[in-house]
Amino acid sequence: MSWERSQRFEQKLSSVPEPLRKQIHMVRDRVHDIIKKFGSLKAYGNPVFEDIKEVASIYVANKQYKVPYDILARYMGLNPVSLFRMLRRIEEGRVTLYVNGTRETIHVTPEELKEITNKMVKPKASRNIADVTQASVIQEWLKRPVRRSGGAKFGKFLGEKQIRTTLNIVKRIANYIREYRHDLPVNPDLWKEEDIAKIIEEMKARYNWSDQHVRSIKIALRRIFPGWFTHEVGSAKSVARPKETYIPYQMFMQILESDLFTDLEKLYLKLHVTTGAREGIGASEPSSMWGLRWDMIDWTNGVIKIYESKTKKEWRGRLDLFFPELPRELYNLWVKLGKPTGYIWQTLNYTKHSFDNMIHKVARKIREMFSDQLKEMFGTDKIVPHDLRRTHVVWLIDAGVDLETIAKSDEFDLGVGWENLDTLLIYYARFTQRRRAIELSKVYLRYHGDIPDNIVKMSGLSKDELIKIVRSIS
Repeated sequence: MSWERSQRFEQKLSSVPEPLRKQIHMVRDRVHDIIKKFGSLKAYGNPVFEDIKEVASIYVANKQYKVPYDILARYMGLNPVSLFRMLRRIEEGRVTLYVNGTRETIHVTPEELKEITNKMVKPKASRNIADVTQASVIQEWLKRPVRRSGGAKFGKFLGEKQIRTTLNIVKRIANYIREYRHDLPVNPDLWKEEDIAKIIEEMKARYNWSDQHVRSIKIALRRIFPGWFTHEVGSAKSVARPKETYIPYQMFMQILESDLFTDLEKLYLKLHVTTGAREGIGASEPSSMWGLRWDMIDWTNGVIKIYESKTKKEWRGRLDLFFPELPRELYNLWVKLGKPTGYIWQTLNYTKHSFDNMIHKVARKIREMFSDQLKEMFGTDKIVPHDLRRTHVVWLIDAGVDLETIAKSDEFDLGVGWENLDTLLIYYARFTQRRRAIELSKVYLRYHGDIPDNIVKMSGLSKDELIKIVRSIS
């Protein structure tokens, strides 16, 4: 789901009480992780709901708070027809849950589900408690402290060290509130995401925390509070640290003029930056760069079709996107080879292993040629083939292409596309905080009519100055 679309759905859910939204968020995150790991819910066996509170929250959100079932379904990543059938079965007095690895049919009435949500919404805790680990939300989490995100580790129980670290973070935040913020509750049962986000920013300033440390704290809190910080630390962000390395355009031009690289290596570099594709070497089936085929090139329109096994998607990339001469170079090579229809690199006598060696050799040559410049720009001279995918995005941004277009660039023949704008922001579109704030402000103004204080602060400008800039470039 795109970042903007998710925000619109969040608006639809705004009338639903926070405890119920948390349950819906939990289902959404679980569906996301199942699809990420298994490709589809069907491949996993279709189990989605693990707790009667989740079902109750969805039912009441639909029936009492009038959130349409298709909105709920799309928000959670479910089939609207399947969710409609589940709601109908509830009216008949039964629901299917997936408990401890076993599918069970639970007999429950709509009235019982409403009573469950009433207890969830009803205030049940005092503002201040001596031991925050006794809060209901933490006790509930400790019954099943599993990792709800993180690729292959999805569903695995957290180790003792991770549980202890998570609890220590909660205690530290509670102690800070107890000492400095008497206006807020110490009890985690009464915490709100926006309040804790502000507390974390205060603690960051007071204790000089790094951005990475703040991210790790938010990731830990998501274990207890599913749905929190959704557009700041998504599931993939909890297991990988963003890298900033890319190849500036002028540096790339020097590479193309250098005798250090062969003609085929230069062709590979142009094609990789143009498509923005993954390397595809580790895929079980030919995909991305390794899987490019001659018969996937539309010579008339100058576009190439790219298949990615990781996402099971195809997109088209314009061959003349950055290098006007590239379509002609490829066409001449195709004619020279006798107009083959197979895989490009295989017709050039590369095997999977030798192609892997070639692209890593090219990365080493770039490092050898620009070690000092790379260290000065990024703090490291390490460069890997995947940085060419990042280069594709940075060049588009430098050319003035807005983030929303890049995120859906498969629709515009630009190359790479993502369903989630956060993926683009965190992993590929690495630019200044002010530029990032401006891009985010464009989205917020478009869909909400205002800019949050944390984004204004990120920009280093006043809100009026930021709005003026955004409107001048929109």
